[in-house]
Amino acid sequence: MCAIIDLPKGVNIPMSALENVVWNNPHGYGLIIMKTAFEMKVIKECPEDGTDPKEIDKLLRKYEKFHRFLHVRWKTEGDINLNNVHPFLVYDEDGTQVYFAHNGTLQDFKPIGEDKRCDSRVFAEDFLAPLMKQFKGDYTS
Repeated sequence: MCAIIDLPKGVNIPMSALENVVWNNPHGYGLIIMKTAFEMKVIKECPEDGTDPKEIDKLLRKYEKFHRFLHVRWKTEGDINLNNVHPFLVYDEDGTQVYFAHNGTLQDFKPIGEDKRCDSRVFAEDFLAPLMKQFKGDYTS
């Protein structure tokens, strides 16, 4: 199953723990960097030869003065490719951005037929994004 790690400013993961989580979830990663309350940077990668914990460690340290959210993927549904790497942008209007990442399998949103999207991407694109648009990004509604 995937892992989501919330890293406050100045906090990093010991390399042994990072290696463990990455080697067990080698199918790409996404990193949200909270530059301010209103500005995020998102980095997503899906290396062909698997995710390298040393590369993630470099990124985490490069941005350690910011709050960060790391998602490392273990493929349960859909192809292993950059399009299926979390987080998924589900709303981006009027200066408000909302991203979605998930651990596990969303049983009711598995891809059907030739659809190569992961279940979380199906949920984000087909259900959550239209709902967020309807509520103008107010995820509390």
